[in-house]
This record gives sequence, C-alpha cells and structure tokens, in this order.
Amino acid sequence: MSFRIETIDEKATEYVARHMRQKDHDEVFACRWNDEVDRLVEDSCWFKELAWNAFYKDEPVAALGLSPVRPGVYTCWLYATDKFDKISISLTKFAKSVMIPAMIERHAHRVYCYSMEGHDQAQRWLDHLGVKREHEAKGYGRAGETFFCHVWRPQHVQS
Repeated sequence: MSFRIETIDEKATEYVARHMRQKDHDEVFACRWNDEVDRLVEDSCWFKELAWNAFYKDEPVAALGLSPVRPGVYTCWLYATDKFDKISISLTKFAKSVMIPAMIERHAHRVYCYSMEGHDQAQRWLDHLGVKREHEAKGYGRAGETFFCHVWRPQHVQS
C-alpha cells in the first residue's frame, strides 16, 4: 500500500521536520522561539493521543495532530515534505473520517490553526477540509509575518 498513517513517533517526525517543505518551514518556525528542529519534534510528539505520521511507500511525509489548548478548544497542525501531494487526498479522507469525529467525540467547540500568508497549498487543503478562514492576524509571526486564523466548529460539518 502506498499510503499509511500511524500514531506519531519521534523518528518519523524528525525525518519530516528535517525534510519539510520550505513554506512549511517558514510558517512553523515563524511561530516558534527558535529554529531548533529537535524541540519541534519534541513538541509535536507530546500529545500522542491525537497526533500521527503519514507515510508514502514507507517514507514519512507528514506529521500532524490536534493539541488541547483549554476545555473544548484544540489547535491543529501539520507539516510535510515535498511529497505531500502524493498523500493529500488520502490524508484529507483521514482527517474527515478520523480527526473530525475525534473532535466531535471530545465535544470540541473550536479547532483552530494559523497559516502564513503565501502558503497557498496549506490554505487550499484547509478549504478542502471545510475549515473556515476567520480572520487575518497581521504581525503574528516572530518577524512580523501575517497569518490567517482558520477555524473548524461542529456546525461546519455537513449532515
């Protein structure tokens, strides 16, 4: 099988983090205190209950997850290698069949993520998931980059 998904682990996540798309690198590290990949891997793997690695032909391609922020509110995140296009359709199906139901089961009333201006591929993928752009956040990145807040709420799920 070309695509598979597994619970997140440090080895696969480190591979993705060290080979991520340039736009993902720019976006991720614009929202961190520093550019330390080891710390990103550690932070990505802290809540394994809702975090995964996606593979294409046994190669780690993406790290993604949902992290609790406070009761009913989660942040979602994803970074991937240049092979993301090979798994994007399967990953969309996974998100819709596993991640969204997990949020409903946990009574989440808000799931959000921030995407940097110019990361069109990420924003298109969020659109495919039914995530709504809520607002523009000028100066959100550590060097003043503009980001967009994207939000999923239970009412966004079509019956």
